[in-house]
Amino acid sequence: MRNENKEYAWHDGIRINDVQLIALAMNAGSYNLAEHYLLSLLAHGLLYQISDYINKVNEVREFYGVAPIPAPKNNYAEEPKPQKRDIADKVRKLYLKMTAGEHEELLCKSLATLMDSYPHLFKFKNHWQGIYLVVKDRLDYGLSQQEFLIMACKATPKGWPERLRINKSVVKNFSRGIQAAEAEGAYYEIADNPQKQLCDAFWEVLLTVIMMEKYGADTELV
Repeated sequence: MRNENKEYAWHDGIRINDVQLIALAMNAGSYNLAEHYLLSLLAHGLLYQISDYINKVNEVREFYGVAPIPAPKNNYAEEPKPQKRDIADKVRKLYLKMTAGEHEELLCKSLATLMDSYPHLFKFKNHWQGIYLVVKDRLDYGLSQQEFLIMACKATPKGWPERLRINKSVVKNFSRGIQAAEAEGAYYEIADNPQKQLCDAFWEVLLTVIMMEKYGADTELV
């Protein structure tokens, strides 16, 4: 039985369950983004001599259509492959069970983590548009702009730059862009989403916070 240090891989300054690390890689959206998680997984496997991590990495590579890393056959018992849509659906169900106060707490923690981990991505007030689209398209399809405005005002972290605070004017200024995005579908289906990098990073943060901080590291999403 693996001990705690072996169970949790070191990733970007935090310990994360190896199963959840694979789930994050599966849900990254592209192999280029998924590779960031796989490097942490491989490093952890090398450190603790967990040979089956190569097979798990190859599952993710196969998921994205990337050639596998040569590895010995039958060196671990196969497990069901986590499906990207299943993970997103389970996270959404967790979110919808939360109270309004918990939604605000989640948004506050996620925004603070975003600024700490990706300080150069949220530069302008209209970047609230990307935050709104991620919450709406990933977690709450019925979330209106006005509802998001109320939640975001309450959830803005302490120390958030004054020039980047959301208000009614911010919502009015980016409403046209949101309508255009909605007409084409979810933000992650838009080929030329100008805030793609921010959206991808914030979804990664939201997913991690929901799994680790709100529901604990032992939450099973696959």
